[in-house]
Amino acid sequence: MSELSVVYAFYSPLYDELSGANLIIILHAISINIAVLYICYTRYQMYKELQNY
Repeated sequence: MSELSVVYAFYSPLYDELSGANLIIILHAISINIAVLYICYTRYQMYKELQNY
């Protein structure tokens, strides 16, 4: 919950301008993008390791 409160504190100025639903959609999009980038990076690392053999 502490991470969520930090995120809420960071985005509270945006939260005043936007509705809560829009903020949740934005946060979900950011987290999904980070997850996809992480998966692509780990697969790239595995591919590089396979190339070394």
